[in-house]
Amino acid sequence: MAHKKTLTLSSTNKRFLGVCGGLGEYFNIDPIIFRILFIFAFFTGGSGLLLYLILAFIIPTDYQNVGRYQSRHRFDESNREDVTPKDEEDMWSDF
Repeated sequence: MAHKKTLTLSSTNKRFLGVCGGLGEYFNIDPIIFRILFIFAFFTGGSGLLLYLILAFIIPTDYQNVGRYQSRHRFDESNREDVTPKDEEDMWSDF
């Protein structure tokens, strides 16, 4: 059975709310094209921002990838070096 394609807000290609990324994923087009179209519509009449906000509230969120990509900008502690002083003397040597 083929996977049914649905329009959702993108959680992987997101700059502000994920509208342009979701449109890009749905139509299989680079989201930068939708971003340029919204910016152009904003500066030519102001309707770009209104349309963007309406779509942000109408289009559902992609719940499958929400937890997977929410922490991509957080601090990665896996490569963190231990910087605790080895003994009492090392702790005060920088002062």
